[in-house]
Amino acid sequence: MKRLGSRVIGVLTLLVMIMGLYGCGISKTPIDYGDAEAFEAALNAGENLEGKVVRFTALEFHPDSASGYNVWAGEHLNFISSRNPDIKAGDTVVVRADTIESIMGSWFITYEKVPNAEMTDATITAGSAGSSGVNGADPADDSSAGDASGDSGSNASGKTTNTAVFVTESDATSDTVSDSGSNSGTTSFSVDSSTSEELPLEVTDYGWYIGEPSSFDDNVYVDYCVMIHNPNKDLVAQFPTAIITVRGGDGSILATEEHVGSIVMPEDTVTLISMFSILAKDLTEDAQITFDVECDDFSTGASYYDGVRCSEFEFANVSERNSSSENHITGEITNNSSIDVDMVNVSIVLRKDSEIVFMENTFVDGLKAGKTKAFDFQRYDDWPEHDTIECSAMPW
Repeated sequence: MKRLGSRVIGVLTLLVMIMGLYGCGISKTPIDYGDAEAFEAALNAGENLEGKVVRFTALEFHPDSASGYNVWAGEHLNFISSRNPDIKAGDTVVVRADTIESIMGSWFITYEKVPNAEMTDATITAGSAGSSGVNGADPADDSSAGDASGDSGSNASGKTTNTAVFVTESDATSDTVSDSGSNSGTTSFSVDSSTSEELPLEVTDYGWYIGEPSSFDDNVYVDYCVMIHNPNKDLVAQFPTAIITVRGGDGSILATEEHVGSIVMPEDTVTLISMFSILAKDLTEDAQITFDVECDDFSTGASYYDGVRCSEFEFANVSERNSSSENHITGEITNNSSIDVDMVNVSIVLRKDSEIVFMENTFVDGLKAGKTKAFDFQRYDDWPEHDTIECSAMPW
């Protein structure tokens, strides 16, 4: 009886504790910044906001950005996650900033969601102009700048391609084509928005490779590459978007694809490589594939920007190793800049009689300044017939 009585007392004590918790209410996390504008203003003022809680409206969601899952909260606010955050444009989000980094005039913030938060008297909003008063209004809707489209085409005459070309004929030696516009080390650019004329990005070359139809469905995969040139002398282009459109002979749209890159340094050229799928029956002889580029984010303002140019990567010892079971294209890449690069996107483009017949990319980790690393492209099928291999690279 005593044991039963003690059990009853224990259960009653637990119930009293639960009721007490409900009576007191669940503690909520106070929001430090009530909108994106106030948060960005504090960042621009040099404040350390790591660990701070911010509420904002998701203006755009870019799941395929070079940085990861990118939620735009303003023209220069990028909330980055390595996993799908289950956020869509228009959602009001509350997060805690983990790490904050300024790159090319934009803020990149890793974060964790805060599920139970509230505005307090100390919450800072744009309307409160940094004071302790609470504005109370929902975060304002930022609007990003308009797009600036570049002309597309295949004429690369006069453009800096930043590629090393290797002849694959058996009686020729492998030589690199030097880039006369390359600079040693890292170049800094002082940007004055009052005098800089913003020029649109240009598509200087492109190509595609159509694989075999899938055995699982009616689709075929199209690999493609597009070379994007930044003609500006002192403006860095951020997040260029390559736009690929497939049209039927009657003008109907058969497929569209967008691929977002990272940055293009001034007077530099990057190579973007990706793929898309399309119904095999749609790829008839009269189908056309067109390439274009858009970018509405150019670094401006009186700031200095450091970055590694594509032309600061050098290639050597590129060769093919083919067998009955697998084929390889191998080589070495050297980082001739003064900056360590965490990850390098290395691309190869195969040409036959100057026409692009194949493309592929791979990644090299931890390429320190002045150091050299090997790379290896592997393929179980034969390489398409080609006479040159073009190698290029860009920071990733």
